[in-house]
Amino acid sequence: MRMNNIFISTGVFAGNNLKAILDKSLDHSFLYVELSSGVLYDNANEQWIKKAASENNFKFLIHNYFPPPEEPFVLNLASNDIETIDLSRNHCRNAIDLCARLDIPFYSVHAGFCFHAAPGDLGRKQSGLTRISVNDAKAIFLESVQMLSEYGGYSGVDLAIENNVLASFNLIEGKN
Repeated sequence: MRMNNIFISTGVFAGNNLKAILDKSLDHSFLYVELSSGVLYDNANEQWIKKAASENNFKFLIHNYFPPPEEPFVLNLASNDIETIDLSRNHCRNAIDLCARLDIPFYSVHAGFCFHAAPGDLGRKQSGLTRISVNDAKAIFLESVQMLSEYGGYSGVDLAIENNVLASFNLIEGKN
């Protein structure tokens, strides 16, 4: 059964190469795929996307940490760390460029974090990580959003902001 307009995230296929994910999706007639987490870095990813779209009529969205970088990092558009913010903004620009090449109308990305994290910190308790003030993080995040919105506007790609997942074990005094 084919389900129109319901996109299956690559996150459900965690740790696979994109070709294997697309093959599994095709086997189950899931032709609407959100390219997101769980995909391994591969120079051929764009080639697999184009092939799936042309040969099997796949439709794609691009979300947050796609295309996966060769060197993992935590995407954080609210970071006050120069290296992290540069990596994050450049990653998003690359994703917007990929959207433009694939005629995907928007790129969605998560809101920023008010802390510094390494890839191994994700999915774990983060309340002990070095914090960024909420006001500083908001200002940096808004600057990032404005920059990326303008960047996407040049190629007709809109920017969508999605909330982050909140695990109860990361609440501080019952709040986040």
